[in-house]
Order: sequence, then structure tokens, then C-alpha cells
Amino acid sequence: MLPDMNSTASEGDESQRNGDDGINNKSSSEDLHNNSINNQDLKRKRFHRHTLEQIQEMEAFFKQHPHPNNNQRKELSDKLGLEPLQVKFWFQNKRTQLKTWHERHKNSCFRTENNKLRAENMRCKEALSNARCRACGRAIAVAQMSSNEHCLRVENAQLREQIEYVATILAKFVGKSLADEAITPSSTTSPTIDTEVVRNLKGKQKNEE
Repeated sequence: MLPDMNSTASEGDESQRNGDDGINNKSSSEDLHNNSINNQDLKRKRFHRHTLEQIQEMEAFFKQHPHPNNNQRKELSDKLGLEPLQVKFWFQNKRTQLKTWHERHKNSCFRTENNKLRAENMRCKEALSNARCRACGRAIAVAQMSSNEHCLRVENAQLREQIEYVATILAKFVGKSLADEAITPSSTTSPTIDTEVVRNLKGKQKNEE
């Protein structure tokens, strides 16, 4: 019995096609790998780090021209050996960094000022909580006082501290303690009188020096 020649030929053609497909697949994989390497090399070239000299030159130029035009970018890129697009991106990033720094600094200043206002508010609340009626000596509720009375109470507390300071200085220069008399001022005590006392004390202190 003779072998089927057509069957043998078809099997040979199929084997050859499989071999060609394998070679083509291998070649395609190598091409993809090479393309990936080339793309990575291009990215490295495009986004490489600038040298210290390049950064210093661009920093100095940024101080004078934070928004350079096309001609200035072209001139600077030729001088530094960079692409104009690289110079453009560097200046954009620099402006963004500077803006972020200013915003953080501003927020820090606002936070500090807010803390000072809170501390002042706490001192005012404490002064109001210790406010007492001069006639009967009982504590006065904050809800019972008008806005003008609030201001007067706070001013009164500040004047007491000032009078205590004046009494201490008087005791030092006169030679006797006036703290008991100065801490309990009469209802007619005014800021003008306290200011004059402080001014006289300062003048006396300068004369003795």
C-alpha cells in the first residue's frame, strides 16, 4: 500500500508554517523589547537632572525674569546646553514652588496671629469672670453687663496691673512699700493720672542714673 503523498506534503507545509510563526513571534518580541529600551532612553534624556551650574544660572535668571519669553528661554537654553522646553518646565516648576512657599508662610503667620487673639480672648474672659461689684463686692454675671461695661472691666484690670507696677517702683525709690495703697484705687482713678506717675518715675530714674 503506497503512502498518501498529499497528506505528507500538507504535514510538511504545516510544520514549516509553525516554524515561521515561531520565528516571527520571536522577532516581534525582540522588536518590542528594543522599542521599550529606546523609549526609556529618550525619557532619561528628556527628564535628566540638571547640573549645579545649570541650576545656579537659572536661579539667577529667575530673580530678574521670573516669566521669560520665548527669546529669553532660547538664549538661556543655548547658553546652558538645554532644550527650550526644559527651561520652560523648570521655570514653571520654580514659580509653583515659590507660590506654595508663600502660601505656607502666610498660613503660618495667620496661625500665629490667631493664637495671639485666642490668648487675648482668654485673658479678657478671665478678667470678666473675676469682675465684682464695687458697692456690694459680689461677682457680676457677664450676661448682666453691657458691651461698654465689658470694655470698662477689661480696662480696669489692665489699670490694676499698671498700678501694681507703679507701686513696686515707688517702693524701690522711696524706700517704703506703697502696694497696699496703690492696689485699691478709688473710683476717680483715671488712666491720665497713672500715665503721669509713670512719666515722673521714669524721669526720676534717669536723673539718678
